[in-house]
Amino acid sequence: LVSVEILADYPRPESEEPESIGVNGKQLFGKETKAKPAPMSDINIDSGTITVQGTVFAVDNREIQRRGAKLLSFSMTDNTGSVRVTHFFDRQEDASICDKIHEGQFLTVRGKIVYSKFDDDLVLDPTSIRLGIAPVRMDTSEKKRVELHLHTRYSALDAITDPEKLIERAALWGHKAVAVTDHGVAQAFPELDKYGKKSDI
Repeated sequence: LVSVEILADYPRPESEEPESIGVNGKQLFGKETKAKPAPMSDINIDSGTITVQGTVFAVDNREIQRRGAKLLSFSMTDNTGSVRVTHFFDRQEDASICDKIHEGQFLTVRGKIVYSKFDDDLVLDPTSIRLGIAPVRMDTSEKKRVELHLHTRYSALDAITDPEKLIERAALWGHKAVAVTDHGVAQAFPELDKYGKKSDI
């Protein structure tokens, strides 16, 4: 048995945002920017030139055959908001960036916020796109908590958490135990036992 000390989780102390290392990756388009990223929730028609940082969740690049042109179009989020990034490339321009953007990438993008009649929304026209590594959230508490209410992908309509990934994250955070509370099923238990033993959880 694991000895567990239950501590109050609130009020939570103010914590600094994890330092992002997105600007230290590979430059995909334009020149590197040193500007500090702004939250996407702050984007408005008056934002002008802005730098944002986040994860790509949709890619919708298109080729305009009649003109031999290409349209770079993808959406990204920083979990405070989201923005569509679009740029039109004429036939003569290098549009190789269109083949370098994929879902799941963590990007730093600098450009100008403009209104797009086609999208009927604000979009970001990029001048710089840099591939980086998403910051990993860490548990910096001296006394680690134990999650007592947690569902895995085996609990229908409750979660998509993979048991192996769950144990990996708990181990990374220094947690000694987790309590899985899937509804009406026990399919996750063999996997939790297997990976828990490997990580001493």
